[in-house]
Amino acid sequence: MLRLLTGIIVGTGLAAGAVSAQTTTSTVLTGEAFGFVAADSTMPDPFAFGPVSGVTPDGIPVVSNIITISGITEPVEASVSDLGTGGDPRISVNGQIYVTSATVEDGDSIRVSILPTIGGYSQTYQAEVTVGEGSAIFQVTTRAADTIPDPFFFAAAANQDPNTLIASQPATITGLEATASVSVSGAGTPQVSLDGGASWVSAGSVANNGTVQVRLTSGSFGETRTATVTIGGVPSTFEVTVRSSNDTPVLTAFSDQTGVNPNVVVVSDPITVTGIESEVTGSVSGDGLPELSVNNGPWVSAGSSTPVANGAQVRIRLTSGDFGETRSATLNVNGVTGAFSVTTRSADTTPDGFTLAAVTGADPSSLVASAPVTIAGIEAAASVSVSGDGSPEFSLDGGTTWASSGTVSAGQEITVRLTSGGFLETRVATLTVGGVSGEFSVTSRAQDTAPDSFLFASRLAAPGATVASDPATLSGFEGSVAISVSGSGSPSYRIDGGEWTTEPGTVTVGRQVQIRLTAAETESTSRNASLTVGTTSGTFTVTTQDLTPNVFSFAPVTGAEVATLVTSADVTVSGVTGTVPVSVGGVIGAEYQIDGGAWTSTNGSVEAGQTVRVRFTSSGSFGTESVANLTIGSVSAPFSVTTRTQNATPDDFTFAAALVGPGGEAVSDLVTLTGFEGSVAISVSGDGSPVYSINGGAYTSDPGLVTAGQTVQVRMTASSTEGGTRTASLTVGTITRDFVVTTQDLSPDAFAFSAVTGGALGAQVSSDPVQVAGVTGAVAVSVSEGNGGQVRTGTGPVGEVVWSDWTDHTAPLTVTNGGWVQARLTTASAYETERSVTIAVGTASASFSVTTGSEPVSLELGTAQIPDGEEGVAYVGFDLKTLIAFTGGGSGSPPSADELTWAVTSGALPTGLGLGAGTGLISGTPSAIGAYSFTVTATYPGGVAASRAYTIIVNDPEGSLVLEGG
Repeated sequence: MLRLLTGIIVGTGLAAGAVSAQTTTSTVLTGEAFGFVAADSTMPDPFAFGPVSGVTPDGIPVVSNIITISGITEPVEASVSDLGTGGDPRISVNGQIYVTSATVEDGDSIRVSILPTIGGYSQTYQAEVTVGEGSAIFQVTTRAADTIPDPFFFAAAANQDPNTLIASQPATITGLEATASVSVSGAGTPQVSLDGGASWVSAGSVANNGTVQVRLTSGSFGETRTATVTIGGVPSTFEVTVRSSNDTPVLTAFSDQTGVNPNVVVVSDPITVTGIESEVTGSVSGDGLPELSVNNGPWVSAGSSTPVANGAQVRIRLTSGDFGETRSATLNVNGVTGAFSVTTRSADTTPDGFTLAAVTGADPSSLVASAPVTIAGIEAAASVSVSGDGSPEFSLDGGTTWASSGTVSAGQEITVRLTSGGFLETRVATLTVGGVSGEFSVTSRAQDTAPDSFLFASRLAAPGATVASDPATLSGFEGSVAISVSGSGSPSYRIDGGEWTTEPGTVTVGRQVQIRLTAAETESTSRNASLTVGTTSGTFTVTTQDLTPNVFSFAPVTGAEVATLVTSADVTVSGVTGTVPVSVGGVIGAEYQIDGGAWTSTNGSVEAGQTVRVRFTSSGSFGTESVANLTIGSVSAPFSVTTRTQNATPDDFTFAAALVGPGGEAVSDLVTLTGFEGSVAISVSGDGSPVYSINGGAYTSDPGLVTAGQTVQVRMTASSTEGGTRTASLTVGTITRDFVVTTQDLSPDAFAFSAVTGGALGAQVSSDPVQVAGVTGAVAVSVSEGNGGQVRTGTGPVGEVVWSDWTDHTAPLTVTNGGWVQARLTTASAYETERSVTIAVGTASASFSVTTGSEPVSLELGTAQIPDGEEGVAYVGFDLKTLIAFTGGGSGSPPSADELTWAVTSGALPTGLGLGAGTGLISGTPSAIGAYSFTVTATYPGGVAASRAYTIIVNDPEGSLVLEGG
């Protein structure tokens, strides 16, 4: 049987199913096939070699179809030669080694090989085979070279300078089998450099692994230019983006101008604008109608703008202000500013000299004005001020506005005024204008010292009392005059309600004077004192009273309501002369009333024949006496009021029992106290260190007082033993009530969460709900941190549970007996990995865990050359399981090829061969020659499958037909 090396390319195929490009044939040709009978000869029957085209020149020989020599009767020489095309042609006789010549006999087989030059694309090779006197040509043509490159790229160039030649990084060209054309197009006159050469061209060629670099001239600021390089029909772009222009100018400073005349146009020195790369705009703003000129161009007013280029010279002009004024204009060139200021000279503000005429014989303390003077010799308003005696002021041009300082202009008149002094006193004011001064003096006249007469009414007083006269107003004199006092009773005087004195002094007209003295110690005795003012005197007489009234009394009041206003009966005053003092004391808030008039607590006076009564508010405490004392003259009488007894029994109240955690703090409900009067005692006792609070105030264990309408609350510490009970007792007035606190059972019956296996990766998985039992009250529920742990609680019967929202470890929940708890976590992102969280309920806890499943099984059928078979000969067999590659599956039970199911899913096995569905073994005895292509599918439990196409060749065991490369 003839066998050829795998990989030999043949010239003629066999149409018996899909045969690979490396299949060879052996055809037996006889003379009878052509209709003649061979004679003894060295001329063989005609033979031919089929041409082969589309060959890849990769160093592998290309072989012809096999021909069998017939028609010769003796050995002949067979040789091969190229026809000037190369390819080192050789022949093989009867499958022996390839040579350039050999001896052949009738029935021998010949095959030709040609070796194309590696990389010799689009070439034709011809070899002539001569056998005896016959010959045939074997032609091999290589395919065209691949000149389409792999994708190639040029990195974009950003932030480049304008109008600059920018080159890309070199790109290495791959995927070519021959040189490919290179061209470039686009903006910026693009060019390419090939293989690092110094020459830049618009077109050329490049070989595999050659380099191409592209360059172009960048555009203007902010512009992007693109060049497209095309190699073998494949384009790639190179982008060049120009940076933004620098438009922030640099300005030199203007020289400010000072001492200029007012209201003239002033032009600055020019300044130069530098530092910008593109044209910007400039404008001017400010005082004095500013204008802007660029490069001695037209003047542009404020509010308008004008172009400014780098290196431009800029000037500003403006109109100066008044004397001493500074005006400033601001240049703005694209946001950068510079200022130019102009300051005018100061005006002449020193006036000509002036004189103010003096005034004599003026009334004292009167406003006296000068004759006006006219100001001359100044250019601008000058400062004016006045100082001196008599609070001097000035006015301008006869106006009604007076001031102590200001300004005055040339030609204005100034009038000065001041307040004259005392009798025969001279006061002087100094007027200063712009540094030049003039004085204005005012002298007042002599004084009248004789006052009008004045009188003091006689008074009636208590013995030994100090009594003051009514005030007397002095008139009829001028200025200050002497004042003195004399007489009995240690007299003194005062002026305008000031301090009392016995010392001589002075007084002015219009003042009020009073005299006082101490009355005699004996009743009905008179004392006199005199007050002398200037040359006039007035006398004050005081006679003592009878201040001891007849005895009087008030009936006491008993059984009064607490805190109630109680009034006495009237008493009539008798046995006194004149008015005598009356006062009330004792109880705070006590008042008296005279003749039904206004109630008062202020000391007053009363006369014989008037009626007096007393009132005050009874004590706020029950069974308590309060006393007010009324004093008339030198006699006092008490008024007594006693309150009734107190109701100290409150209405009944209760505290609801409480349930708290062991050792926890329990606070009772709020109770409002009613049904008793006033303040009653309150105290607390019992277990758990009880304390109480009134009206939400601080808690205390000390006894205290409480009033009706106030609220009370009890607080205590529960027992530290679950199910324990403690009692606190609150006593209010005469009743005591208990606050009972029972400790919760925080230890639930044992509970557990069923572990979950086979969870999906990174999924949220919830546990089965667990019902809580064995607790009292609401107990805390929490979840451990991490693994996406969450918990929720629910209430209600099975199938009707109402759930809370899911929450994490930062927001604990509570659950009561019979409630439900459910856990949730996020599974691991890796296969066969366990994650867990712990759920705490009261004092117990349980974990919930989820283990991710195994990685899904995947499989692949490998490529293989399945052995050829021979017709009628038992097949050697082929185990397809050897081609299986698994991924995935559980680490404890990896997938096995023994679990696969095998089937031919397209095409067909050679006739006589079969595939074991459970074994993957191809076996049997082929019964028909040919090439058989088929697809095998291996299926893993669960539906995972892999398929691959294979070919088996069945040859003639006699060698008349041999197919290779199955």
